[in-house]
Amino acid sequence: MADNEPKGSRWLERVDNLNTSKSNGERAVHKPLLLLAILEKVQQHEKNEFTYRVMEPIVRKALALFGRGAKSDLKSPKAHYPFWRLQRGKIWRIDNAESFHNRKGGSQPSRKDINDANATAYLNPKLWQELVEKPHLIEQTVDFILHKYWAPSLHEDIRAFFGFHNKYYDYEGFQRRYLSRTYLARDPQFSPLVLSAYNHQCAVCG
Repeated sequence: MADNEPKGSRWLERVDNLNTSKSNGERAVHKPLLLLAILEKVQQHEKNEFTYRVMEPIVRKALALFGRGAKSDLKSPKAHYPFWRLQRGKIWRIDNAESFHNRKGGSQPSRKDINDANATAYLNPKLWQELVEKPHLIEQTVDFILHKYWAPSLHEDIRAFFGFHNKYYDYEGFQRRYLSRTYLARDPQFSPLVLSAYNHQCAVCG
């Protein structure tokens, strides 16, 4: 068994069994990116409550940077897909999910429905407790997700985006690589998001 594979953790087993779609032989990364956003908030000791309006901009930007698949999906990332579908892995539940109207001919509510209601999700209590009692699982899960879904060359950039960075990381290089992208250049909220991850300091010189 490789070092980055699950070892006896209920949380890691759920992550390993995550159902993700494939396109041209590559796994979709919508759910993994949402999980990384969740783990970042757990690491910051936030409570077990995740609202769609808070999570959506983070996941949309992450998909624009590190997603893969159809160009249309990368140009207009769909954060409501993983937010709703993560329920299927019994990782979390959405409060009053039964009250949402399914799309006509579809299997889940529209983004408008989810956003208008500001849907709120909660991690499975047992999984949440495991993360709280064993904080090392956060780093272990981040490492496992990165190795399973992305090439090693992207790992540090993804860590930096979500705040799982170290003081030796090339923050200025990160800005050069990603802030020039068309989607992000049009989004005035992206730069503050990156800066906040570093407490408005350079990761190299402080």
